[in-house]
Amino acid sequence: MIEWIALPVLAKVLLISSLVLIGSLGGWLAAQSPDDLAREINTELRAAQNLMFSGKIDEAAAKVAHIEELMGQLQSAEPDGPKLKTLQPKLDKLKKDLERRQPKPAAASAPSAPAPATGGGAAIPAGASRCLREMDRALEKADRALTRASGSPESKTEQARYEMKTAEMYWQDLQKKYPDTLRHPDVLAARQRVEDMYARIETAEGTAAAAGARVAEADAARNAQSQEWLTRMKPFVAHRGEDLYDPAKEFIAGYTEQKDELDQRMRLYAEAYSLMAEYRKADFSAGTSDELEQVARELDYRLESFQGELQSMSEMYFREIDDELNRNADFFERNKSREKPLLLDEGVLSRLAAKIAWVDGLRPGDERLPGIQSRYQGLLDAQSATRARMVESTRVLPEKYSGSDIGTLRDKARTVVQAKQGGAEILRVSVISPDWQEERALEFTDTTRSAIRYRITRSVTVQVAAKQGGDCYLYSVYVGQDRRSDGSWGPLKGHIMFTDRILEGNVNK
Repeated sequence: MIEWIALPVLAKVLLISSLVLIGSLGGWLAAQSPDDLAREINTELRAAQNLMFSGKIDEAAAKVAHIEELMGQLQSAEPDGPKLKTLQPKLDKLKKDLERRQPKPAAASAPSAPAPATGGGAAIPAGASRCLREMDRALEKADRALTRASGSPESKTEQARYEMKTAEMYWQDLQKKYPDTLRHPDVLAARQRVEDMYARIETAEGTAAAAGARVAEADAARNAQSQEWLTRMKPFVAHRGEDLYDPAKEFIAGYTEQKDELDQRMRLYAEAYSLMAEYRKADFSAGTSDELEQVARELDYRLESFQGELQSMSEMYFREIDDELNRNADFFERNKSREKPLLLDEGVLSRLAAKIAWVDGLRPGDERLPGIQSRYQGLLDAQSATRARMVESTRVLPEKYSGSDIGTLRDKARTVVQAKQGGAEILRVSVISPDWQEERALEFTDTTRSAIRYRITRSVTVQVAAKQGGDCYLYSVYVGQDRRSDGSWGPLKGHIMFTDRILEGNVNK
């Protein structure tokens, strides 16, 4: 019969491993994931250590056999995985500790002697007690590291593991100098506290790793969204030499007397204003990058600065409009006493209308606008009343335009009148503007006033004499076109501005 107490520990482990393997093929060969295997191995390692510290060497050896079987399964499932590299040193250390704790075979010539009592509540040496106190002190520091309010999860677990090095140092000292105390209840309890702390640290590390993965995923989503917006917004504020710098997109927030440069800034202002309105409505649930926030602040500042300069310009227009309204009202007042009344030049009225539209776009809702628009309508009414008084002297003005596209402009004016006055007979058409008149306007493109555009339009005035039934009328027609972003001009558009009675006999005079 084999004497168990005389077998070296490795022989015992192999024999027990064989017995366990034969009896447990059905259960332990079931497929498990690497994570499940690693957790079960960790659990079994702690259980084997507890058995060893309690003096149950044979039961601990049986656990080791089972752990080796699980390690084999883990190696098959994940040969080069980090879990195997972490767990193997723990298993090797446990086997060495078991080997040291195995009873030595008694000499054949010497009688067996009873082992000295080391369990129970007997006092342990002062040096051993000191080791236990230092271990507990290190455990307290590790606990404080894990539970402190400040610091990242990673820094907490790193500090806790650093403190555990001190606990392990005193444990090694205890094993080396006081081996007879290792089965003492106080020592076993101390070692259990060490293992419990390791378990807490491992749990905290797992939680930190999961949280870190979630944070990394959120950061990736945030950075991707932020980069998309940076690509759209940064060219407006980037300086020469910086990433995403584009000279055609750089928005300079200042007024200039140079016409082409001011046009460029106005277009960029309208584009950037609409982009910022879109940015403010975007969903940034994952947050925004620091760079994007800085770019948004800079673009906001430039928009506000430029808007301030535009408001200063609008004040100048308000003053000019007020002066022109007063001057033209005085003209009609003096006109009342004339036997042959005079009309305001149509260009005066159209330029005044353009200025009013300009300040309406720059200062929507300004309390002065209703009064200005009412006074302008008064001028139009006075102009119409004057025309009615001078019907006998009303004539088609002579043609002043000499451009090669004059035929196209006449055709557009005819189309406008015929579309408005179906069946009208066109008698005469005259382009009375000497050249195109350009108009620039900053205006909203939607009812919410969240998007604006900078518009450049050119126009001429065309007079169309037409007969409707037994009456003749003289129509002053606006014909214009908008400039496209590439600098070309869009299709012609038009509308009737004024309608006057004219005698048929005066049409060709």
